[in-house]
Amino acid sequence: MDMPNQVYRYIGTRLKELRAERGLTQAQVAQVLSVSPQQYQKYEDASTKCSLIHIYSLAQHYGIAASDILPIRNKTNGEPDPNYHAPEEDTGSDADLVARLVTAFVAIKDAKLRRSLVHVIESAAANGSKNE
Repeated sequence: MDMPNQVYRYIGTRLKELRAERGLTQAQVAQVLSVSPQQYQKYEDASTKCSLIHIYSLAQHYGIAASDILPIRNKTNGEPDPNYHAPEEDTGSDADLVARLVTAFVAIKDAKLRRSLVHVIESAAANGSKNE
């Protein structure tokens, strides 16, 4: 299986686990994200990629770190998750880069710095689309 699909399958499994642990329905979680229950179901079965903002929103809703949803760290002891085989550090796959970005972002406690970083990334994205 290719790496992006592996990452999204992992995320879908985690979303399902977290929802089940809290006794929620897919429709209830979909309402939190302002998406249809069908759309949320696709996140869980990994037929549609769950956006970073939705992962972050669910993490906040559940009172956990976004890294507890992503295939980065084991949720109980902080050790690398043995069920996830990350790509080599130098592969630079989009999924790996997003996971690293979210981990770093979540580690920043200063809200002003977080907003500044979002602004920098949005600016870079806007400039990048102009250059294409």
